[in-house]
Amino acid sequence: MELEGWLEVYQAISLTAGTKERGYWTTLLGFLIASCLLFLAVAFLNLAHDLAAARILRTVLAGIGLCMSLGWWSSQWRLEREVAHWTGLLRSLEGEFAGAEFHRSAYKFLLGKEVCIPASDWQCGEWHPKVLRLPWPGRATSRLAVAFLPILFSLGWIASVLIDWLA
Repeated sequence: MELEGWLEVYQAISLTAGTKERGYWTTLLGFLIASCLLFLAVAFLNLAHDLAAARILRTVLAGIGLCMSLGWWSSQWRLEREVAHWTGLLRSLEGEFAGAEFHRSAYKFLLGKEVCIPASDWQCGEWHPKVLRLPWPGRATSRLAVAFLPILFSLGWIASVLIDWLA
């Protein structure tokens, strides 16, 4: 394949990987906003202690929240796998170009390995390469927070129903 063909394939895969990544974060944000709005509705119903129908309505809203959290969990898992697939294709395709390390260096950086950033450190009137490394708390906290949000919301909805009916 000629260079132009490789560049077109690289551009198409890069665009698809970016779209999948954007979809992943959009889904996360959409479910987070929907869960918070549903939580506000349940909190508003908690103000109505004397209504007998409020308990049933809170239970129904908590059931909807639980189903939404489980859907959030499954869609996020699927989208994470799609993003990993497309970025993996992108990194493997970079091997066809001489010395190109755009997505490979980003992948190494996310794994916590040292990455050399060319001409990024100003010393003695000249630009010099700088070595960066992402420490483990920066990698682990964001990944764990995103992974456990749907689980925490699911547990919160279950606790909401249990507290409402057992108390």
